[in-house]
Amino acid sequence: MEETTQRTTKLIAIYARVSTSNQEEQETVKTQLNAVYEFAKSKVYTIVKEYIDEGWSGDVLARPQLDKLRQDAKAKIWEAVLIYDPDRLARRYSYQELVMD
Repeated sequence: MEETTQRTTKLIAIYARVSTSNQEEQETVKTQLNAVYEFAKSKVYTIVKEYIDEGWSGDVLARPQLDKLRQDAKAKIWEAVLIYDPDRLARRYSYQELVMD
């Protein structure tokens, strides 16, 4: 008997953030995106939306793309969000938990 495995494609959003012009010059957003895209590819996830905040501190929760991400989470246009590191969501753990909730 032939065994078949069926994978379902997971619809994913990604979020990246840099806070300083130095980080922007070092292309850390590009580094974050490359790593997340590679991970998504290895898991056969489909990235349907990117949210990128450049020049925004992780100590502030009111960021344009993070706000949009939260709105879209309520609308359920994707199933999960991939990030390079939790500190891209927020610098403080309590803020990270708020965003994830």
